[in-house]
Parts: sequence; structure tokens; C-alpha cells
Amino acid sequence: MQTSLPESVVHVVRDNAQKLGRKTAYVNLKNGVEEQGHLGYEVLDATCRRIGAALQRRNAAGERIMLLFPQGSEFVVGFLATLFGAAIAVPAHTPKPNKRSWATFEAIVADCQPRYILTCRSIRDNIVAWSQPYPSIRALDLLCIEDLAEEHEASDWTPVWPAQKDIAFLQYTSGSTSSPKGVMVSHGNLMHNAGLTARHMGHDETTVIVSWLPLFHDLGLIGIVIQTLFVGATCYMMSPAAFSGNPALWLQAISRYRATTSMSSDFGYRLCVKSIRPEQLDGVDLSCWRNALNAAEPIYASTLRSFQDRFGPYGFSPEAFFPAYGLAEATLLSTTSRVREPPVLLSVNKEALAAGSLKPVGQEGNAVELVSSGRPASDMEIAIVNPDTHLRCKDAEIGEVWVSGDSITTGYWQAPAASAATFGQSPAGEDNPHFMRTGDLGFLQDGELYIAGRLKDIIIMRGRNIYPQDIELTVKDCHPAFRTVNGAAFAIDGDDGETIAVVHEIERTARHTTDLGELERVVRDAVWRNHDVTLSDIIFIPPASLPKTTSGKVQRRLTRDLYLAGQIKSLPNKKGRCEETHQAAGHAKSASEIEAGLMQQLRALLGDQAGRFSAEDSFGAIGIDSVLAARFVTALNADLELALDPTIVWEYSTPALLARHLSASGTNHIAPPKTPDGSARQDMVQALKNALGGEIRERQSEPE
Repeated sequence: MQTSLPESVVHVVRDNAQKLGRKTAYVNLKNGVEEQGHLGYEVLDATCRRIGAALQRRNAAGERIMLLFPQGSEFVVGFLATLFGAAIAVPAHTPKPNKRSWATFEAIVADCQPRYILTCRSIRDNIVAWSQPYPSIRALDLLCIEDLAEEHEASDWTPVWPAQKDIAFLQYTSGSTSSPKGVMVSHGNLMHNAGLTARHMGHDETTVIVSWLPLFHDLGLIGIVIQTLFVGATCYMMSPAAFSGNPALWLQAISRYRATTSMSSDFGYRLCVKSIRPEQLDGVDLSCWRNALNAAEPIYASTLRSFQDRFGPYGFSPEAFFPAYGLAEATLLSTTSRVREPPVLLSVNKEALAAGSLKPVGQEGNAVELVSSGRPASDMEIAIVNPDTHLRCKDAEIGEVWVSGDSITTGYWQAPAASAATFGQSPAGEDNPHFMRTGDLGFLQDGELYIAGRLKDIIIMRGRNIYPQDIELTVKDCHPAFRTVNGAAFAIDGDDGETIAVVHEIERTARHTTDLGELERVVRDAVWRNHDVTLSDIIFIPPASLPKTTSGKVQRRLTRDLYLAGQIKSLPNKKGRCEETHQAAGHAKSASEIEAGLMQQLRALLGDQAGRFSAEDSFGAIGIDSVLAARFVTALNADLELALDPTIVWEYSTPALLARHLSASGTNHIAPPKTPDGSARQDMVQALKNALGGEIRERQSEPE
């Protein structure tokens, strides 16, 4: 472990090349299993210098460079080489062929005004093709790291050593397409936060990391890429799609490589409990797993308990769970648990919590169990502040979480007003404006931080504070038609003040067999019994249609706006419709055969209740979300001996279109629709927001 902080990421790469030489730094796990793209520390340094020299020749110093890469070593090289070129990296999620996805991407481009797009050959053609309708994107120079690496020798790089205050990259927070915010993360911020993470998690050169986290978000980029580099560890990376398609691959890789650290959101741990079959755990030994970081918010006690019950027999220790709290504006981690200490749980009275105070209770009675996100990391300070008066709250009193320390970034790119409202704050009566407002609600109890919700999501009824995530969890738990928390509760104006409406997805198999009228009565009763409130409206929607950010967070305010505008498409109260057989004239026999095979796979994937859909329905309407898309395409690749990416179901949005495309592949290629073609693609618009890696719910302070 580092005893003193390096000046910059570039210093770390150069030092590791000298100290660690050929030691493996990063390895790609193709399809979650096959090793490829081995990247040693010495080779990493030389490659970064070659590409850095090419960027220097293009006068890229100080310019923003947008990074569009697949998961894995290519991203690592592209990010680090940008810093060697003294440029500012802008990691981004590669947009899909969808208007809303490109609108978000365009907004980021407009905000940071990059000089180049840096990518790799494997996805260059898609970027060129999909960006045709977007002149602002087409106008950017597109560079491939493979081409740049061939232009120069490593010795051609002119050593340029970033200072701690220099911006390393812009981390764009989740938000609306009209106002993206790029957090300015400096080299000093990165080194400080990496030092905190290494110190509290006990990382050093012997650390082995396995990860499926998307690298364009802060948890994957800083918690995985930078942390590996900082301590000189070895990291094995699989794609989010591989994990979603087969969660067992994650645990199998942890066991195979004897990983000591792996991170996930609450979602990931829940998916493992739900999806992994006993036969997939043959030979799996999780006793090596010392740090299982859970950085989602909220962290559910039920998740920790169910994961331990399910995988404890395979060596997983309850002390391995490592709840933490962080956000992009604080680089990453702000509070952490402690190694080999079990998570701290606190049972409090629900009614007192709703009134803004804490009343500890036992497991019995009207209690809710909260999970501590740990204590402030070394030299970081947490203050709980009344968001209205700005006075510090007392211990065990709920307020807004404010954070201070050297990991706090300087603000948002080209946004002085937004920066001033968030950064450099001082509690009332104090003259030291060094805090950053998180927008999260929480409290401190015995030095532990507990997150209680989002400041701007609070619903106030009859003087009570109601947290929408509590309503959403109650809905999820009240009926088998809901398997995960895929709903949004929000306040709307009623005749007698604020009332509450709920929009919630119906589980894919239940949507065809559930009486929605009866389901509504069940939901209303559950919410009334648990929260003593009456819902003014309940809307049930298809799977994968709830508005979410690319990081997987529910966009409650956007859902509310769509609801008020009458743009939420609800499910009709019927159990399904008769299946139609697709017999489009002119289809070759091979297309019909492929289509029949696709339909058979879909029914097998969706279970016994599937069958009341046609080949003309969109995959979204059928119930194929991003997780199921990964599984569907995995099976399709095995049957047809192909190597398709799960995004194929967004390019060809119905089984009929996909069958036609596959039958024509290699002869007369059928191009996907350039724009959504009405109702057949409408259901997939929101699915793109959480597709293939979008489930990660990292904490950032931008309101959802």
C-alpha cells in the first residue's frame, strides 16, 4: 500500500511500470469466462506513452476527449492514455440506436464540447452509423486507440506531469438531458480517494479484484480501475451483460481467481439470490472474498441477510459485507465500513422516522431495519444539517448529509451557479465554507451514517415526511406480480393537499395472468396498513418501461412529469391476448424457421405463463428487459453459433425483425430502423436507459 500520495495518475502508471514490470494488471473475461486482453503494468505504461505522444502531436492538452469503449482493457488504456496526453477524459456510455439515448449523449457533448471522440476499432463502425442523424456528433474527430498506438514509439512521449489540482476527468452525473452536470475530478481528488479506499479496505499488491461494474461510472472507474492501479493489484473484468445474463459467472470468477475484493450495488446481490441455481455453484468457494462492497442506496438489510443465507454454505462470511456511501461530487467513497466487522444494523420506529426523528426499537413492533453506510473515512467529515435553517442537527436527528475533505471536487464544469449551490457551503453560525451538500437525507448514530432518502423526493402529508422508497418497497413486497423494486412513488396535488401516486412495473410472467383490479386493491391495502396513507392513483406498466437513468436509478421526477402529462402507458386490465402466428409473405423458409426458434426460446426464458404474444410484438412488450436480453442472446448465440451482442434486440426490436435480419446476414443485410417505428419500438425506449450495465445504482448527488 502507498505510504504517501502520488501527485497524479500518470505518476502511478510510470512508477508501477518500474516496480511491477510484467505483473498482470487487467484481464478481460470474454463472456464472463474466457481470458483475453491481458495487460501488464509495463505494457500499460508503454501503450499509454505511445497514444499520449499521438495526442500531444494533436495539441490535445487541456481539451476534453470523449471516451466510448466496451467494457475491459480497451477502456482502461483509453482513459489512462488520455491523461498521458494532458487532456481531460470524459467517460460516457456508448449510446444505442435510440433517440432518447442520443439526446442524452448530445447534451453531454454540448456541455463539455470535446475535441475528439476516442474509441476502438471494434465499435467505431457502430458509432459512425448511429451518429448520422446527429450533426454535432458527426462533426467531432473520431480516433481509435489502435491507430494512435501505431503512430509513435513510447519514447516519443514528452513527459508532462499533471499537478494535483489539474482536472483528470469529468464525471457526468445522472440527470435530465437538458442540464447534464460534469463533476470536475482532479488528480489530487483521485489520489486522495484511492488512498482512503486502500487504507480502509486493506488493499495492497496482493489484492485480487473481480468486477462486472460498468467502467464509465464512478464506482467502476475509481473503485475498480484506479484502485487496481493505485495498489498494484490484479483485476479481472467481465461485462455487465455477462453478469446479467448469468450471475453465477461472477461468483464462479471470484472463486476461480481467489478474489479478495468485489463490488456491486444492492441489485447485484439480490440478482444472485434470485437467479443462481444450486448446480451452478458446484466447486465454488467464496471464503477468499474479504470485501464485498455494497455501495447502492438504499442498502436493504434483507439483501444482506438473504445473500448470507444463500451463499454462506459456500464460504461467504457475514463479515465480508462492506456497506459504504459515496457520490461523484466526493470523487467516490465518503464513509466506509471496516474490514472484518459485520454490517451495523439499526431498528427504528417507522412512525417516528416519518416524523423526522429516531426511536430505536427491537425487531418486534412497528419497526424498520436500517443498514449503516459506515463511518466517515479518514480525514473526511460528515455533518448532518437542517436543509432549511442550515443549523447542524443533533445526533440521531435526520437532516441533509454534508461532506468535507480532500476528496471533494471543485464543482461542475462550466456551471458556476450550480457549483455555488452545492460546494463551499458552511453550516449556520460557522465561518468555514468547506462542505459539499449531497442532497441526501440521513443521520449519525454512534458515529455511523444512515441514509434515509433524497431531500427532493420527500413527500409531506399532514405534517409527516414520507420517503418514496419505503412506499416502493412495500408495493414490491405485497404481491408476486412484483419481484423487484421497479416503481416510483411521488406526490401530486390533490383537493386536500399533496397525495401520493404510484407507477410500478408488473413482472413479466404475471402481466398476462393477473387481475389488475384485484392487484390494485392489494397494493392500496398494503400501503395503508404499512404507512397509514391512501394512494390517489396506481398505474401498472410493462417491464423495462419505468424511466431510469443510465446508472439504473429511478427517475421519480421524470415519472411524475410524464404522469401529469398523461404520457404513462398503463397496462389494460386483461390477462393477455390470443397468440398470433407470424406468416409475413415473402419471408424465406430460413427466416420462418429462425422466427419459430426465437419464439420457442422466449417462451422458455419467460416461463410457463409466457405464450400470449406474437412475433410482431416488441421485445420490450414481451417482457425482455436488459437482464433477460443478455440471457436470450446468450442462448441464441449457442443455438446458431453466433457472437451477437445483447443490443441486437434494440436494433431489431421484434422477433420477426430479428429473424429476418439473421436469415439475411452474410447476404443481403437488413439495416435496423434508424428511428423508432411507432408502437413496435415505443416500449423499448426506456429499456435503453438501463440496458447492459445501466443497473448500477451508484450514488451521485444529481436529483433523479
